[in-house]
Amino acid sequence: MRERDIAEGVLRRDQAALDELGALLEREFRPFFLWQLDPDTARELVHDLFLAVYQALEERRVVHPEFLIAYARGVARHLKLRRLEERTRVLCKIVPISPRHRSPSDQERDLADAQNVSELAGLVQSVLADLSELEREIMRRAYFEREPLETIARALDLQPRQLRNLKSRAKQKFRAAYERLANQTETRPPRHSPDTVALAA
Repeated sequence: MRERDIAEGVLRRDQAALDELGALLEREFRPFFLWQLDPDTARELVHDLFLAVYQALEERRVVHPEFLIAYARGVARHLKLRRLEERTRVLCKIVPISPRHRSPSDQERDLADAQNVSELAGLVQSVLADLSELEREIMRRAYFEREPLETIARALDLQPRQLRNLKSRAKQKFRAAYERLANQTETRPPRHSPDTVALAA
């Protein structure tokens, strides 16, 4: 089904066209979201993209429906950058930005810079790969989802003391892995990499 046909079918609320739109966005953009993001987030963003494109079609904001994929590509880039910015703000609490002559306004401008956001996100993804599956899950829940330790302990079937010990070890491994990878990948004074990595308790 051609892009214009899909767009026209969506406007008619044709189920086959809606299914085709979902399959098209999944096929075209899931790999794009998977680059630098985890599978669950990629799946969520494909769904958000579907809703955004559907709404744009409903509101007649897609001026050239024959170029539906091109329109969706712009939306996908915006969705991904926004998610990376959100995660980077969390990561900057875990991995503080180097304080070299930098003001808060400088930091905010850096967080809005797509290239810098992508660099930091890619580095942290590599760091997380050094952790075990359980350690990654603890880090995700504690720092990204901001779940209380009691909730994490119940979800992972851990005693509170076990969880505290695992969280502490995960932070230590994260520090070591970050410092090692930052030293390997940076050939100039880093813009985002800290001199030391301090994880918030």
